[in-house]
Amino acid sequence: MSQPLLQVKHLRTYLQTGAEPVKAVEDVSFNIPQGETFCLVGESGSGKSISALSVIRLLPDGIASHPSGEILFDGRDLLALPDPDIRQVRGAQIAMIFQEPMTSLNPVLSVGEQIIEALQLHYPDMNADEAEQRAVTALTQVQIPNPGSRFRDYPHQLSGGQRQRVMIAMALACRPKLLIADEPTTALDVTVQAEILRLMRQLQDDTGMSMLFITHDFGVVAQMAHWVGVMQSGRLVEAGRCREVLGSPKHPYTQKLLASLPENLAKPEFGCKPVASPSPLFEKEGQGGDLSNESPSIPLLQRGKQAVEAGGVESERATIMERAGLKLQAALDAANNLAQSNPDPAQEGAAPIFERTDSPVSGETSARVYEPSVPCQPPENTVSDRGAAFDGAKQSTSGESAALIEIRNLKVWFPVRKGLLRRVVDHVKAVDDVSLDIPRGEIVALVGESGCGKTTLGRAVLQLEPPTAGSIKIAGRELVGLSAKELRPLRRQMQIAFQDPQSSLNPRLLVETTLTEPMQVHGIGASRDERIALAEQLLDDMQLGRDALWRYPHEFSGGQRQRIGLARALALNPEFIVCDEITSALDVSVQAEILQLLLDIRRRRNLTLLFITHNIGVVEYLSDRTVVMYQGKVVEQGLTAKVCGAPEHAYTQRLLGAVPRLVV
Repeated sequence: MSQPLLQVKHLRTYLQTGAEPVKAVEDVSFNIPQGETFCLVGESGSGKSISALSVIRLLPDGIASHPSGEILFDGRDLLALPDPDIRQVRGAQIAMIFQEPMTSLNPVLSVGEQIIEALQLHYPDMNADEAEQRAVTALTQVQIPNPGSRFRDYPHQLSGGQRQRVMIAMALACRPKLLIADEPTTALDVTVQAEILRLMRQLQDDTGMSMLFITHDFGVVAQMAHWVGVMQSGRLVEAGRCREVLGSPKHPYTQKLLASLPENLAKPEFGCKPVASPSPLFEKEGQGGDLSNESPSIPLLQRGKQAVEAGGVESERATIMERAGLKLQAALDAANNLAQSNPDPAQEGAAPIFERTDSPVSGETSARVYEPSVPCQPPENTVSDRGAAFDGAKQSTSGESAALIEIRNLKVWFPVRKGLLRRVVDHVKAVDDVSLDIPRGEIVALVGESGCGKTTLGRAVLQLEPPTAGSIKIAGRELVGLSAKELRPLRRQMQIAFQDPQSSLNPRLLVETTLTEPMQVHGIGASRDERIALAEQLLDDMQLGRDALWRYPHEFSGGQRQRIGLARALALNPEFIVCDEITSALDVSVQAEILQLLLDIRRRRNLTLLFITHNIGVVEYLSDRTVVMYQGKVVEQGLTAKVCGAPEHAYTQRLLGAVPRLVV
């Protein structure tokens, strides 16, 4: 076997940030063969990014030190190279792309100028015409439309996916042997992520480069990795071929991470969700029947078992239906009809979003996720018959509507003003003629890509954003048109939990004040002692110690701050809460804890939740019903098992098809 391109041997990286050094990386060793991808996976603070920055020596010399270890690249120890030599390696032979391209790209230079700058640094003899042609070629390589004209655009003129493509073009312009990608798709929508991952695999196949890929998403790992290493507290606790690590994890921490994925959590037994066994993470190719001899902590998938037993389709859709816990005969019938009109895409030559079947490592991961070969048209009543999808839920023993929240023909338009007199010339239709019901005591997921109107809709329901037109009712009471004074008593019934608790919690207030202040405003609790007792009970419900009352937000971890944000939302004992991407910034194990906490609170308090998210795995695990938004409109809504198991609208199919899944 040939020598690996990169060999990291017993690397230690210490950061001097106080009296004692922080041991960020401790005795880490791994190899990356030529033309292959090594994925480093782990939770925040595990040392993934520090390891990558150590390889390329981007850590400040005054802060970072390497007490021991070697980083051999093409046989040369990078840690021993003088600064002029490492600058020749950095960018030309080893390139790096970062998580957030908007902060990595220079806002005052065009994208073409930034690519040319990198070329001229490493190729001083290259003239301007050659550099421009090379830059345009690099933009063409990463499939930027109209590269000749986009060459002169500035970063703010590009979409998030296009900016990430420009970052990849800059990294590949000098044709490096090794590309380090630090969470390159984390900030992107799932469909854009699919395009970027497919592009990176294609470029790797075309150029033969190696990749060090850093991520926390095991679905991405399954699509990209030949080899995978799991980091915890600065140490590499498990490493090996992707199939071996994901299929038969040995270390308890790896098992815990995989078991914390939403698709692998035990399904809740509350509300209208079908009760099913825990959704499996992955399957073994070429195996069937009983797989109980595998690792006991990771339940495995028997492809389409439930769907086949019920007479369902024998296709990739059966897998998706089983993941969703689909038990409804109507949904199975719909899936049968869909499969008959769209046969197995592998046989029909459909273009895959991910295709990973030709791995150079024998026995490596094999995974395909396809887009439908023939996009389905929306059914006649998907959008036009607004609200009808939830008619089955509008029944109760009292004869009243079971819907706590009723939204009809809601519009939230923002004016576009131009000219000296700032006249309105157009409108941004953030929410455009949306109708839906949120049944009492259920969790309704609102999904879609960035900019589709999810958050605006959630804010409009709470009257934090004034609607342009339409009707919003809570328990039969019309909210639109009410004054601030009239809305105030209704605020107790509806609250919101925000995406980033760090910015939504006042850093100057103790947790005690954060929780008791809204109680005092709304007249809850006869005295301060009574309100403190209620706040202590809230912390008990959030599984936080009561001593947390006397601490400030910065003293907590991200997951703990999110629990405090939820406690604040529950302080007024509301009937309805909007959860706006509350798990998107959390590690997978912390996310699992928050999701299970939400389900427990919903069960005990009979809460109604509008859960805004882009994570389909979370939707499948948590929600009773799902609403899909696209460009301000609701394109599909219904039971989660139906929407995720047998999607009818072409956009929903595309959204689900772009989700990276663990299939090993």
